This record gives sequence, structure tokens and C-alpha cells, in this order.
Amino acid sequence: MADGVPERLQDVLFDPQTSGGLLMAVTPQSAGDLEERFATAGLRAWHLGDVVDGSGVEVVA
Repeated sequence: MADGVPERLQDVLFDPQTSGGLLMAVTPQSAGDLEERFATAGLRAWHLGDVVDGSGVEVVA
């Protein structure tokens, strides 16, 4: 964790129950900048999908 990150924010960013990744939702306009910042920091990020208008739940395998 970077120096200066408040403990309350660290608690949100790290889940000791899974030690897994963090799912984030960002606007399409912010996605490119976020991916670039991850790459610059030497971190991996994946685009998992898009939020679209609709009703109900559709599971795509």
C-alpha cells in the first residue's frame, strides 16, 4: 500500500477474507485513463464487461 493512504481507505481496498482482486465500476470516459495508470504502476487490470440498460438479469457464460 502506498504511503499516505488512510487506514479507512486501505480497509476498503483490501479484503482479507479473499485476498483477491478489486472490482471497480468506472465511466467509459475514465476507463482508458485508469487502465493507463494501472499499467504505469506495473499493475494488471482487466475490462470485464459493460453496464447497459435493460431489465432482469442475463447470465452469459
